[in-house]
Amino acid sequence: MNSRSTKVCALAAAVAWIFAMPLAIIFKNTPFTGWALSTVILLQFHSKAGWKHWFASVLQAIPMILGYGPAGIIPGIAVGCTCVGTFRWARRETDWLHAILPLTIAYAVVVVGIVHQVVILFTPLPIDAAILEFEQRWLFSLSVTLWQWSEAHKFVFLFFLVIYYCLPCVVILVVAAAGPSGAQRILRPLLLASVAVAPIYVLFPAVGPAHIGDSHALRNCIPSLHFAWAVLLWMNVKPGRLRNVLAVFAILTAASTLAIGEHYLVDLVVAVPYALIIQWSLKEVDEYRHDVLSNTPDKGAPENPGVPPVFDSHIDSI
Repeated sequence: MNSRSTKVCALAAAVAWIFAMPLAIIFKNTPFTGWALSTVILLQFHSKAGWKHWFASVLQAIPMILGYGPAGIIPGIAVGCTCVGTFRWARRETDWLHAILPLTIAYAVVVVGIVHQVVILFTPLPIDAAILEFEQRWLFSLSVTLWQWSEAHKFVFLFFLVIYYCLPCVVILVVAAAGPSGAQRILRPLLLASVAVAPIYVLFPAVGPAHIGDSHALRNCIPSLHFAWAVLLWMNVKPGRLRNVLAVFAILTAASTLAIGEHYLVDLVVAVPYALIIQWSLKEVDEYRHDVLSNTPDKGAPENPGVPPVFDSHIDSI
């Protein structure tokens, strides 16, 4: 490799550092964003990085460790792994999934959080009271009962809390395992589901049993995007052992949303048809694109494909 290409790879790593470091500082060791960024450490193991790569990753963690002590170890190494992974990706030693997918998902989580804050501005009056009344009349207040029971059993609550917060990490690991060829199949429905849900949250704002009375709580209950993501993740993985594991994970995710008081039972019920609509709409788009491309004539093909070109002039003269 010549010096110029090495400089380009180093520049790519520097850009990755610029994006990763602020995220690590602001969201260090926090659920969702911080955990998602830290998943790059597992991906570096998966990419069979050498000791030199790990040495460089740990070396770049020193500023975080000096600034934040033990709390800076994991996010600091995550920043280092992101930079090293980007350098290796630029050198074509690994794919982009192992380099910047965790960073991309982490920023996606931040963007979703910003959108939720905007939703709060348009929804000053959540409809939780109506949902509680409905559940009390028809569902025996099941959501509140499960949440209160879980809170009374701390280890159960902690278990479901981890399940709830590790969803982005699971997405990253599954997409990385699928490889570049399967990444688009998995990520597209998750992205569409995250975008399309915003107007629904505006129309049906609810904060969940654990946040009733909190005016700053996110209005992200109906449908449960957590459960919708878990269902879509399961639907878009090829049949096999991993898909069976994701089925169990989807069930645990549904249970966790109730156990920690983030959602109502009706949110989970609505999430299933929502996920199916997202999946169906993308299938329809793909079929439409396929039909359009298949019906588009090839500009290089002769006008009379069934007739040899040598007879074209003869046919025109008849």
